[in-house]
Amino acid sequence: NAEYMGFEMAKVCATHLANFGIGLYKGSVTSTKLKVTGIDLFSAGDFMGSDDAEEILLHDAVGGVYKKLVIKDDTIIGAVLYGDTTDGAWYFQLLRDKKPIHEIRDHLMFGQDSLGNTGHQGQDKVSTMTDEMEVCGCNGVCKGTIVKAIQEKGLFTIDDVKKQTKAGSSCGSC
Repeated sequence: NAEYMGFEMAKVCATHLANFGIGLYKGSVTSTKLKVTGIDLFSAGDFMGSDDAEEILLHDAVGGVYKKLVIKDDTIIGAVLYGDTTDGAWYFQLLRDKKPIHEIRDHLMFGQDSLGNTGHQGQDKVSTMTDEMEVCGCNGVCKGTIVKAIQEKGLFTIDDVKKQTKAGSSCGSC
């Protein structure tokens, strides 16, 4: 994630140096996904919360799942997922984009797939992703990098994409 923050700072600097306009580095929102044998853990943003924030919790001790979303001003400001980290990237995108959650709040803890067309407007997840959205958190690879590599280099297999972009070459969960 330090690499991601450095990239965001460098992007602002490059914009200034190339005279493409004025940018302002306002800090970075980061996420972490830990994958240790038998343990899946994801965290993002302010997952500790505060007095002026509220928490939505899901705890299934038998199933080994714990989910905590920290909400403030109708947006997610933090998340911790243990056991089931499937929706980590989606929660992180909602957090980073400061998307209002009031319309999906009742189903939020059950993930993007529980929303039906409300969650993805009938499109698959990849087609709704912007080029800037991160696909591989371990190596900081965004959708645009993968698409560009496929188009420019004629990649055909997942192994080709891994070799060219490093996406999926670390923990493999993406």
